[in-house]
Amino acid sequence: MDDPLAKMCVHVIGPLKYAKAREVAAVLRDIYRENINPNQSQPRDAKGNPRMSTLAVSVYDRTNTLYASCNQALYTEINLLVEQMEGAAKNSPPAKKRLSGLSGEMPKSPKKPGEKSDRPPLEKKASADTPARVTVRLPEDAFLFVNDVFCPLTSSVRTFESPALAANRPFHYILRAEVVRAGHTHSDIRRVTVTAGKESTVDFGDLGSVPKDNRK
Repeated sequence: MDDPLAKMCVHVIGPLKYAKAREVAAVLRDIYRENINPNQSQPRDAKGNPRMSTLAVSVYDRTNTLYASCNQALYTEINLLVEQMEGAAKNSPPAKKRLSGLSGEMPKSPKKPGEKSDRPPLEKKASADTPARVTVRLPEDAFLFVNDVFCPLTSSVRTFESPALAANRPFHYILRAEVVRAGHTHSDIRRVTVTAGKESTVDFGDLGSVPKDNRK
């Protein structure tokens, strides 16, 4: 009989577009805990040999990607489960998110070009406790991070608001956009200054020039 460990290899799952790779990995480790730590329940097989782990799951947060070390049969099963979680995450309303630094809340949905906002316009002359608004232009399939927090927004124009800010004081966000092309990650970082009651626009136009297929 073939040794299942001899067929183990590393499988790349992702980058995930809707679900968070770290949360998905936690679910997989819970479901397949017997494959990851077999010695906890049955330390030896039928022949008395120590049972070996048949699965390891790792996460690369930078690209929201999973890496699974296992055999092909287990990978097929895991990949199907991940696809189901991706679909569930896509169809679920985005959770409100606290951004590090300014602790801003994410909007309920990204604002698309030409779409009317359900928010009243920001006042030109801001008083205390007024939010700032940031609009980001980037490739539709790009991943966006605000102060290293992954933002689960999609489309080529994405908008979020800061928490209420004191008037006449500058605050800053660090924005990072990433695209994956032909297996390589291309990223760009911008620092944007925001003030109460004002709207700022950040354009990651350079990433839009990266071809989606680098085959020659």
